[in-house]
Amino acid sequence: MIAVDNVFRFVRVPEGCDNPYAMQPDIIRSCFVGDFAQPLRFEDAAKLNVPVEKWTAPADKGDGTEFAAVKGEHAEAYCSRLRTGNFADWRVPTPVELEMLWQMFPYNQLFTQMGWSTGAHLTSERNGAGYTAVNLFDGRHEGHWNALPVTCIR
Repeated sequence: MIAVDNVFRFVRVPEGCDNPYAMQPDIIRSCFVGDFAQPLRFEDAAKLNVPVEKWTAPADKGDGTEFAAVKGEHAEAYCSRLRTGNFADWRVPTPVELEMLWQMFPYNQLFTQMGWSTGAHLTSERNGAGYTAVNLFDGRHEGHWNALPVTCIR
């Protein structure tokens, strides 16, 4: 299916569940979990009107691309304002949902196959004064207080 996003570009949206892991560069569909949106690159995040910081994956887990990172208290606004694939119903994933994404692409495959950021990504779960993050490189759950990339889900 072809759709038009909020800046009137043509984008391809994963179709159906005949392929349970339909993929495109900006969205990965897991029919068992949901659609995951690639974390925004830093230069694209200004459109969301949410405070963001630059985040770059370590050299062994990325290519130097700067992704947008947000603090936990801004993650929900970040996802709710996202308009990837012409969808407007994005939200912050739970730790289990993000771990399912890692299980689909373990050990840096998100980066090597899709060009996505790996490393710790925020979840919707609070962890003391911070938030739980799931490391998309190795699947570990971590507590974080820093700004991190967000892979939104719908």
